[in-house]
Formats: sequence, C-alpha cells, structure tokens
Amino acid sequence: MDIESKIKNVSISAQPLFDLKSYKVIGYEIFSEHVISLYPRSFAEEKINFYLNSAEILERVLSKCKISKGIKLTLNINENEIMTPSLIGSITVVLKKYSFPANDLVLEISEKFSSASLTTVSTILNSLKEIGIAIALDDYGAGRKIAEQILSYLPFSIIKIDKMFLSSTSRASAVCMSEFRKHIELARKLNYQTILEGIENTDDLKVAEDFGIDIGQGYFFGLPRNIDEFKNNDEVM
Repeated sequence: MDIESKIKNVSISAQPLFDLKSYKVIGYEIFSEHVISLYPRSFAEEKINFYLNSAEILERVLSKCKISKGIKLTLNINENEIMTPSLIGSITVVLKKYSFPANDLVLEISEKFSSASLTTVSTILNSLKEIGIAIALDDYGAGRKIAEQILSYLPFSIIKIDKMFLSSTSRASAVCMSEFRKHIELARKLNYQTILEGIENTDDLKVAEDFGIDIGQGYFFGLPRNIDEFKNNDEVM
C-alpha cells in the first residue's frame, strides 16, 4: 500500500469527555494512528515514517463529522510539531474552512517536553491561546514533575491527571493519594480545569467525584469510536 492510501485509510477515533457535575458530554478526545510506516521495497532501503499532523487530523474529523455547538475537540500534539513554523497557520486554515470556533479546540501536550525549549514553547503556545485555542497538560503526574512556576509560566487552562492514581496500588498508598490531592489543589490554585483519565467503573468515578475532578474520561463513559461510525450513522457528536 502506498503512502497516499495509508494516509487515506488511517484510523481516527473519538472518546467522550464527561462533565462530572452535569453528567453531559462536553467534548471528545481525538485519537489517531500518528505514525504511518511505508516499508521498503528492498533491504537496501530504510523504512520511512510519515506523521499526520494536528491540522490534518482536525480536518479529517471536521470533514466527516457533525459537531454540536459548544462541543470541544481535543488533540494531542508533540514537542516536534509545536516547533513547526507552519503549525498555527495550518490549524487556522482548517478552523476557518469548516467555521469551527477556535475556543472549542484543545491541544494537549505531555509534561515530558524538554525544559530547554521552554521559551520557544511558551511563545508558540501563547500565540495559540491568543486565537482562542485552549492548551492542556497531558499525563500530569506520570513523568517528571513540572515545577509550579513552570505550570504558571505556560498558558495552560487544563490539567489532565494520569490514570495511574486510579490503580489499586495507588489507592492503597496514603503517599500517592496525598500527591493526587496536591495536583488537584495546585490546579485549583492556578484556576485550571481538571480531567481524570482512566475511569473504568463506579469505584473510579467515586474517586473522581470525592476529589472534585471537573471532567471524566474512560471506558465507564464510552469506548473510543471510529469517526466513520458517526458519519455512517449520520450521528452528531
């Protein structure tokens, strides 16, 4: 299969995000097969990897799906793409093409980005924020800890807390639960929304509610669904 066919057939899915106060779907996280491998025709050639960028993924979703007013779409974006000069322009073009409000788009970045690139990352993220796009910190608590001053330095408005805190081992650990509470208290101090991923059952939901999490995500609320299902069923997201 050639690269054009691979790109055309790449799988893109959406998983609902639930407001834990209203119990309504307030958005979807978009998952995609970011890396597309084109295998060599001979052993003398190396395998080539192609990457779908955020604008391409967003366009695929908006071209196929009907989005309800106010529903937010969340896409993951890596540090390499943040550094791409065309990032802001390409996303803006797609938003305008489909008349999708910038303030209904959320871009998630991992807490594992390089601190060496902090100034550049800050400039680009602030430019995205200026056009209305929200910035979320993904997998918070899973990797190295980001100092509070860095969190407040970058223009986040959402912290997505890693599902590790829902494991039975973490729940049985007073230290882990104390750290979990500190993350939530920090988010409130900085006026960030909190999302807890990995909610799979009523016990997980109770933890989220007891700790005052704003938004829940996980199999309890719904599995990721291929966006073609929405299109084929003429279903509105």
